[in-house]
Order: sequence, then structure tokens, then C-alpha cells
Amino acid sequence: MRRIAIIPARGGSKRVPNKNFRDFFGRPIIAYTLEVVRRADLFDVVHVSTDSPQIVDFVNRSGFPVDFPRPPALADDHTPIRDVLKFVIRTYRARGSEFDVVFRISACAPLLEADDLRRASALFDSIRGLHPILSVTTYPAPIESAYEAKPDMTLTAVNADLMRVRSQDLTLKYHDAGLFSILPVELVDLHPVPYPRPFIGYPVPRERAVDINSMEDWNVAARLFAGARLDVHTHDASKRMRFVKTSLEIPIALSGSLRPLSPADVTPAYVDCLREQHVNGFIESSRQQTQTYASFADWVEANWADDKAILFGMYTGRTLRGTVWIHDIDWTLEAAKIGIVLFDVSDWSNGIAPEAIQAATRCACDLFGLHHLRAGINPDNAASIRTFEKAGYVRTDQPRPDVHELSFWSYE
Repeated sequence: MRRIAIIPARGGSKRVPNKNFRDFFGRPIIAYTLEVVRRADLFDVVHVSTDSPQIVDFVNRSGFPVDFPRPPALADDHTPIRDVLKFVIRTYRARGSEFDVVFRISACAPLLEADDLRRASALFDSIRGLHPILSVTTYPAPIESAYEAKPDMTLTAVNADLMRVRSQDLTLKYHDAGLFSILPVELVDLHPVPYPRPFIGYPVPRERAVDINSMEDWNVAARLFAGARLDVHTHDASKRMRFVKTSLEIPIALSGSLRPLSPADVTPAYVDCLREQHVNGFIESSRQQTQTYASFADWVEANWADDKAILFGMYTGRTLRGTVWIHDIDWTLEAAKIGIVLFDVSDWSNGIAPEAIQAATRCACDLFGLHHLRAGINPDNAASIRTFEKAGYVRTDQPRPDVHELSFWSYE
């Protein structure tokens, strides 16, 4: 029995921009699906169906050659996935490759496990492929308790009679988990709507079943992912920090990356950059004392050990171009301060600075659950002000009363 895994991953996405290739804990999110597919070891062919040259390049380098692209006509917001599956199967058939079973697997499934695919495949085999399989999960609350809301949020019970039934007397209801489905190839060929045979559900626990269609879904998936990988509760800040500081790398502009600085990253070149007047002229601590190699090394090491701060380095290749510092984290108020330093003045205008700020901010929001970030900016530092504005920060009305030369910008 020949199996093909088809991973739909078009380049466009409006609700979550660049969703299928968006950074998720230092890697494009599709990388996690590719890893699971590789570990499952079930497939004769793995085909990523995409119109994006960026995704094609990444997938090829990951060891899954894209034999042909998805045509633009099948890459808009309204194309049904079934049309995509049929195109892939028929294109392979025209090239002499036939398949018996089609796995449709989401490109945005970082919580999916290889055992899910293996067990679902065994379920499909046990029913001799007579029914398609769909990954499902339970609703978090009885759907019988649903309300409809008017624009003013006035609530009306969808079914008032069922609202009176105790939840323990109601049967579980399931919905599509958005992770994968398994289809006999003839159903893809026939392209019936709906399929003539009912799906058999493969249940997935809710903590591993997030169908990512919005930024709220993305943030939920990020928190569940961190918890699953760390096996800690969300309040364990020190473990979360250690995870990020040893594991995270985020792609940014100019083929660069953002990753936490460790004490080993302190070099004479780094210290020389920080001593430049155009760099440290706006850094309050530099104006207050003379900085040395030892003091910079101590500062980086202190941030590396601090579970309330993280110092990101902005890299192009191996070249450190600047830093983004998130510090004074208040886990109770879900708040922190953020600042940026660039070593080359030209980097204020080429796009790397606002993208680095956005990447660090996303990390703070997605992983740490921070919702309030503030930047203290000298009013004479026009380049920094423009950069934070481009990154989505806005001026607040409450400057610090004890440091009058700073204006404050916030991101919520």
C-alpha cells in the first residue's frame, strides 16, 4: 500500500501573515510538521504543496524535494483543500506515480506527534480503508450551552431547553482538530462533496489540538508548545528562560537572526562596538561610568543568569550587529521594558531594527505571556523613535517623573 503525505502550505495568509513559514520558537512552523512526518516513517512520498519560493527552498533543504509547485489558481483564499489534493494526485499520476492512501497534514501543527500518524494509519488499515479518518478533539464546553451575541454583547441561548440539562448528562461532541485526515485515493479522485462514507474520528487531546487560524490560536499553541516541551507550568519563569536562552533563534531581515547572547559571545569586537560614541551616546549607563571589557562581560553574564531579563543579539551570519534587551520583567503584571542598540548607523534605515524589535516582542508575548512592553527613548534619538513606531509601539502619556529626558513608548 503506497502512502503519500500532502502538506498544504501556500505562501499567502491574511489572518496570520505568512502563517505556514512564520517563526515559531526559532524555526519556521512547518519544520515541526516535517520532523513529525520524518519520524513517523510511513510515507513513500512527502509532498509540500506550495506556491512560495521561500517555502520551496526551505523544504528542499530539509530533505523533502518539492517535485512541482502549486499553480496560482489553486493558491488563493477560496481554494478548497480537496482541489489541491486532487491536483497533486493527478499530477503524480501523469508522472507515473500511483498511491493508495492520501494523508493531508497541516503545515501548522507543532503539537502533532509521530505516534498520532502511526496510530491513525493503523486505525485506517484496521477498517480496510473503508472510511476516511479525521483528527478530532472535544469541545472545551458543551455546545448545548452556546449563546449567540448581538453587537452589544447581549446574549441569547441558542437552545434554552438544553441549557437546563446538566453537563454530565450530555454526550461529548467533537470538532475537526485541524491536524490531519486520511483518505483512500479514490475519494480524492471522485472529489465528492460530502464524502459518501462518514469519517472515523481519531481523537487528539485538546492540549495538542490547536487549529491555527488567528493570532489568538497562534499564542495558545505557543504556550501549549512551551509547556509540553518543558513539562512545567506557565509560572515557572526560570525554566522558560533557560529554554529560550539555549534553544531559540529567530530569522529576521537581511538574512539575519535574533538569538540570546551568552557570556561566550562577549568578544573584543563586541566591546569595541559598544564603546563607539554614536552607539553609547544614548545609553544612560554608559554616560554614568566608564565601560571596560570586564564590565561588559559581567553585564552579559548577569543577563544570561537573570530569569527576569533576556539579551538578544542581532546577527548576520556570525557578525553581531546590535542587541535587543528585554528586562525588568514583572511576571505578575505581565510587563517588561525593551531597548535596542545598533552598532552600525546604517542599520537604522534598512529594516533590521524594527523587525528585530517585533521578533523579540513576539517572543515576549508568545512564550512569556507578556502583554505590556515599554521603551524608554531619549527625545533627541529620532532614529530610535522612528524604529519603535515602525515596530508597532506608540507613545504613552505617563513619562517617568524621575528621568525627564526619557519619553516612553508602549506595545500592548
